[in-house]
Amino acid sequence: MLFLGLGTGVGSALITEEVILTLELGQLPYKRWETLGEALGRQGLKQLGKAAWRRVVMDVAHALMKAFLADSVVIGGGNAKKLKELPPGVRQSHNLTAFRGGFRVWDTSTVPRA
Repeated sequence: MLFLGLGTGVGSALITEEVILTLELGQLPYKRWETLGEALGRQGLKQLGKAAWRRVVMDVAHALMKAFLADSVVIGGGNAKKLKELPPGVRQSHNLTAFRGGFRVWDTSTVPRA
């Protein structure tokens, strides 16, 4: 699963076989002088307008899903609620879900002690 957090910029992580790999996809070049973080974040939303920004998010989500061979893409973050329709394999998640998942990952009560 690939996670994209849409807010001021873009947060990203790849989860596979119970391993979470944090990514910095927001630093990747997108267009001439722009990064993915600028295009998908608050700046892109402001410059492009909501309709064009939604199209960019969907295009990028689909391309990243193919590039990472991800079974699904989960979109969260403060601007995720501005999306309407999502393509197959892409779903929206609430920020609280990410917090709950993070707490489960870092829960040390189930780790065997030496």
